Amino acid sequence: PFTVGVFSVIGSLAVAFQTLWAPLAGRPLQDQVAYGLPALEAGRWWTILTGAVFALYPAQYIPILLGFLIFGGFTEWRLGTPRTAALVVACHLVGVGATVAFLQLTGEHGWDWATELSRLTDAGLSAGFLGTAAAASVTLRPPWRGRLRVALAGYVLVSVLYVGSLSDVEHTFAVAFGLMVGPLLMGRRPRLQIRGLTRRDYRLLATGFLLLSGLVAVIAWFAPVSGPLASTLSPQMRAESIRATRGFPIGVIGQALIFFWLARSIYK
Repeated sequence: PFTVGVFSVIGSLAVAFQTLWAPLAGRPLQDQVAYGLPALEAGRWWTILTGAVFALYPAQYIPILLGFLIFGGFTEWRLGTPRTAALVVACHLVGVGATVAFLQLTGEHGWDWATELSRLTDAGLSAGFLGTAAAASVTLRPPWRGRLRVALAGYVLVSVLYVGSLSDVEHTFAVAFGLMVGPLLMGRRPRLQIRGLTRRDYRLLATGFLLLSGLVAVIAWFAPVSGPLASTLSPQMRAESIRATRGFPIGVIGQALIFFWLARSIYK
């Protein structure tokens, strides 16, 4: 019921405020509902809650709504409605709050990436449901528990390092918080337990590394922003390269395909 209820609220507000087909970004409404460091510095503390039920662009409603149905529904099935509601709120608040604190400390101090993010606002509940899914992974048995955790951690780390958008930073903090709070829900302390790896485990790790390498090669080319550790072409150099290849980065696609082929060969 919580998953369906939140899904309905977000969808209804998207229709009521016309953000389902017209971007929230650039409208006066964005200043009143979107969260981020500029909003909190201006005293708009309520945006950390109102921003959760909107998206900046219509296309973002697809991953937000589908992601909440999948991850929110999974958590509600495993942990029940009250715990899921509390986790979604807590992970969202931690993801957004920790990001604001991080940018408060690092922005405007010569780090171009952090300075750029410190001037932006965001909207959406993705940090909430990703962190919630990380917490709910504690209810799974090995090896699925580890697979879900590796998938979530790998996604947020690659995204924040090579894409580096404001939401990627929020996701990283939320997933880290979810992984820490999950064991507490089961009455035990968080701990890092490393078991002996089998030959199959090594093959899976190598496969995952190659898949991520292929994805990174594509992300680094097409991403509109660069992460804190990404080494990508400048916008001018990228535009010249795109014109030279007539808009199709043959080398990048070829590199990614080689990584994917190697990953498949190792996994077999």
